[in-house]
Amino acid sequence: FGEQASKKSEGCEVWVKKHKDQPMNLVKAFLEFPGIKKDILVDIVGKPELRIHYDPGIQTMEVIEESEDIRYVYEVYSIPIPFFTKRDAVGVEKTRRTDDETIVVIKT
Repeated sequence: FGEQASKKSEGCEVWVKKHKDQPMNLVKAFLEFPGIKKDILVDIVGKPELRIHYDPGIQTMEVIEESEDIRYVYEVYSIPIPFFTKRDAVGVEKTRRTDDETIVVIKT
């Protein structure tokens, strides 16, 4: 991703890696949420049954397969683009803890 963040502000760093042959970019972010316990934050971001309640764009979200640290999630969501108002996708989510207890959530 490179040495320097593309966007940086207090508690937030975002890196963008562009691919010349791919229509989508890779995005990596480091976010801090002072005052919120790590486990609660991971639940809010990583659990479909919670996420569907605060994201109005998600119409359907279902875990179709899950193991100890990987989850496959089917989503139907609305987007504000003419002719493509509803999209669906299967995403892969992986959660892990580093040695220093940092929680890493990878979503594709």
